[in-house]
Amino acid sequence: MITLIVLLCFFALLASSLFGKEKEFRFCSIIAGMLFFPHVIAFRNSPYIAPQTLFLYLPLFFEYFCDTRGFSKAFKNFPLKIPLIIFAITSFITAASTAGNFFKNIYDMFRYVFDNYAFLFLAYWFGLHIPAKKILQALFIPIFIFCAFGFVEFLLNENMPYKYICSAFPIYQGIYNLSTSISISQSWRSRICITTHHPNTLTPMLFCFIYLLFPQLKKFSLKFKFLFLILCSLVFIAGSRTGMICLIGFFGLYFFKKFSPAIKIAIVVTILLVGSYKVYSVINYFDSGNGSSISMRSQQFLYTAVLFLQKPITGNGTGYMGDNIFEVNAYGEKTLTNTSIGALESFLFRILIDFGLIGLFSQLLIIISLLFFFHKKSHLYTGTSGFFITASCYAFIFLAGDSVGTLRFMFLTIGFCLGNCKAASLPEEDATMEIEDQKDLFKNPDYLESDSNNANNLSDADESL
Repeated sequence: MITLIVLLCFFALLASSLFGKEKEFRFCSIIAGMLFFPHVIAFRNSPYIAPQTLFLYLPLFFEYFCDTRGFSKAFKNFPLKIPLIIFAITSFITAASTAGNFFKNIYDMFRYVFDNYAFLFLAYWFGLHIPAKKILQALFIPIFIFCAFGFVEFLLNENMPYKYICSAFPIYQGIYNLSTSISISQSWRSRICITTHHPNTLTPMLFCFIYLLFPQLKKFSLKFKFLFLILCSLVFIAGSRTGMICLIGFFGLYFFKKFSPAIKIAIVVTILLVGSYKVYSVINYFDSGNGSSISMRSQQFLYTAVLFLQKPITGNGTGYMGDNIFEVNAYGEKTLTNTSIGALESFLFRILIDFGLIGLFSQLLIIISLLFFFHKKSHLYTGTSGFFITASCYAFIFLAGDSVGTLRFMFLTIGFCLGNCKAASLPEEDATMEIEDQKDLFKNPDYLESDSNNANNLSDADESL
């Protein structure tokens, strides 16, 4: 019965993402689908068909055929087009230089690039047409349900939603045994993952919602302020120390810029003094065997260096880590073949091993392009949101590791912010939103005039940065 309910919910969300009357409900269905159906479940392995890939491929092609001209024009003006093309080229160079079946390597690389990075453009397309406030209004109930699952998991010390959802699908590739109760809390800290497979996947997803709300929090109703507090509390309940540091650190940076130069200097001096005094106790705490220690990260760094030196320019190919470190035991669980190394604790390690220097260059180009674009659009709500989502999520995955689910959800929200920012600077004849929705993207709506010169004002606002 539970399996039937789970599958009905999945197909209802999938149908809504295709045939929903309004774009915000179609995009809301995609986000809800990505929230509640983790990347470790699938319908079949060859070709690989999973719930998350269906929420990419079907809406992408449906939107294209519904508005081919608009879709093509949107791609032409996509701000991240060149960095993504460079990344695709370097990825296929890596695939072509990898030993084994050439066509299989090319296909696997195509699926990796498209199945993850195409979410950027899909979300960008919706962001061109839907202001952030509308999508957040539509997402309130799904986010609230998701948070409620988190508190239930914390209180019961058992993750029932994840177990029931994953059990409903024929293929499960996760690390937990679905035939037993799933509890990931430890004696010295609470841990939850809700429906996201791991706390390190959950934390960046929470960042995405937190920073979408944060710049506009004063203008939201009380229920959204309450939701914001719930999301922040879940970061701490999730148990990722890196996540807590990133959340506090980026909030601090946001308020830091509002202080006078004298106060800024005083804050920096205080932090340096306290940091120098506490640095050894912090190192000892992280190296005491609680969680991923510094010594284990040092081992991973050396391990990465050895594999990186095998093929430093083009890398060893996508999936190399999964093929060479993980194995599946008799219970269908993934286990580490080298437990002294552990799952890689940095996105940088995986990029260097799988993609080499050319992959690292193209990844840095994507990150820098995103930060530069959002910094230029900081007069927009979603410009500020996009900057903090990009900076905090990439900081987290560079410090604590990434997963497929992390990247996809990051790209959904980052792409949406890109679309909102682009829509705010379009002239009236090319506008993809109503003028009132377009004005709503600005932190100060009075900055614009709603007369016939509005298009010129929008262009001037964009160029002034």
